[in-house]
Amino acid sequence: MLWLLAMSGLGLYGVLLAGWSSGSKYPLLGSVRASAQLLSYEAAFSLAVVGVLIQSGTLSTRGIVTGQAWTGNWIHGLGQWYVRPAIVAFVIFLIAAIAETNHPPFDLVEAEQELVGGFHTEYTGIRFAIFFLAEFMNVITMSAIAVTLFLGGPSGPKLGFLDATGTINVWVMPVFWFMLKLLVLLYGTVLIRATLPRLRYDQLMDLGWKYMIEVAFLWLMVSGVVVIGRQEGWNLWIVVPAAAVGAVLVYLVLYASIAKPGELREREQIRRQVFRPKLTDFYPKEKSPKPERLHGRHVLNRYEDGMEKCIGCELCAGVCPARCIYVRGADNPPDAPVAPGERYGFVYEINYLRCIHCDMCVEACPTEAITETKQFEFAFTNRDDAIYTKDELLVDDEGRARRLPWELWLGNEDDQTSGWMRATSPSGDAGYEGKVGWSAELGFGIRPPEKGQSE
Repeated sequence: MLWLLAMSGLGLYGVLLAGWSSGSKYPLLGSVRASAQLLSYEAAFSLAVVGVLIQSGTLSTRGIVTGQAWTGNWIHGLGQWYVRPAIVAFVIFLIAAIAETNHPPFDLVEAEQELVGGFHTEYTGIRFAIFFLAEFMNVITMSAIAVTLFLGGPSGPKLGFLDATGTINVWVMPVFWFMLKLLVLLYGTVLIRATLPRLRYDQLMDLGWKYMIEVAFLWLMVSGVVVIGRQEGWNLWIVVPAAAVGAVLVYLVLYASIAKPGELREREQIRRQVFRPKLTDFYPKEKSPKPERLHGRHVLNRYEDGMEKCIGCELCAGVCPARCIYVRGADNPPDAPVAPGERYGFVYEINYLRCIHCDMCVEACPTEAITETKQFEFAFTNRDDAIYTKDELLVDDEGRARRLPWELWLGNEDDQTSGWMRATSPSGDAGYEGKVGWSAELGFGIRPPEKGQSE
């Protein structure tokens, strides 16, 4: 049995090396997934085998089969099989065996919907055939092991009308019974394959780690208590219920200790709060107030000493999804610096036919050079008027938006809340003299002529 357990674990290396050596990331993902699945069910598989070893008292497969020998009638003969005293171990063994052979509903190793084809995606021809031949041979091998451990191996009733020591009863009938039991288990695997849907990967891991290992371990403890009680002559009517109740209590304690969904996240948040590093100093020490988030006309800001904040880094133009900003930086004149630092914004233009006022430029600016205001209304006579230059966007010496000649400002309201428009071109177009602005419905009235237009 030790040799069988050792050989069953070697399949992991074949799957892992097959996915790694194919040189593709998808087979590698499939092999890692397969290795996690095989390791998860190997423990439950081994514990189920140990349950049989406790009943037989030997590691020899010959001794295990001898302990299940047919005694002459159906009642006593079937009662000798270890499937009856180790029924829980038998169920765990079958589930673990199906999971280790990558058979449905545990075929996530080669789930085409999720992993293209699993660890054998890059293999074709005879190599691909060998993979599947080994998989189905593994199913036959696991079924044969189950027959040997739980179903009496080749033991079975003999033909009474023939000589008990003859060739038929000694050689043919044991092979017949072994093959019949094997075919029944293989039919069961095919029936499961056609009946049950594929598990999700989290359900696969939960079944292996949260249930099967615990149940197999507790059943191992109960089996040991019952076997020792039978050998020592204890009262089994007391020992068996007591062992069962103890196993249930232990399982409930283990189940209560398992983290429920969301608890791990909460524990991680608590751990981060408790063990987070203490900051002895903050940078900057005095945080400057952030400007109000608006979505109107842009302005280019200045420092208190009158120098421009724009350094010509072009980050605003780079992040603009509408590509409405055009920026070109230049070296700062040493004799008359425009902005602190080495560079400043030499050219700055915004095309309001493209601007969607997403505020991305404000977010990207490292010096808070550009902000938006509450001036929302637009009206242009031609496309050129929609492009605002640096001189038009730059605030005045008092830090307020410039009142451009073609903008309509409300006299009794704050500058930041006034509507603005461009109802006539800055070059002066007499065709727009005395025309009603686009905001006439809001009560802004008729525009007077501008400088350069006819009086």
